[in-house]
Amino acid sequence: MPADPDRREDLRVAFNEDLLRKILSEEPVQEAARGESEVDPEAIAFDERLKSEQLAAAIQDRGERRPYAKRIFLLVVFWLASIILLLLLQGFLGPRGRFNLSDSVLIAVATTTTASVTALLVVVARYLFPRR
Repeated sequence: MPADPDRREDLRVAFNEDLLRKILSEEPVQEAARGESEVDPEAIAFDERLKSEQLAAAIQDRGERRPYAKRIFLLVVFWLASIILLLLLQGFLGPRGRFNLSDSVLIAVATTTTASVTALLVVVARYLFPRR
């Protein structure tokens, strides 16, 4: 019996979060390593707070990416399907006079609005999945 895909995704996310916690919990670079004999407790506390904030931000980002990625993908799929439908209607019903759009309207709809939706996809994808 195959495993539930959502369960596998949850396990993968949990594994990645544990791995991220482990990486972020590495010991801070201490001043003693640079030859000084005393470690500043405020610096250690600051490093720990910084790491916990980074961890919380990374976990939140990861949790938000999936739903927004699905939503923007569905928007683009819906838009492109509607453009294809519009072109098919014009192609098959246009010559018979049942569905008639001028060439300039078809060009405007097919190019400008499709470019806008595609640009929206690119902007959202770059925000949700930044290059690091």
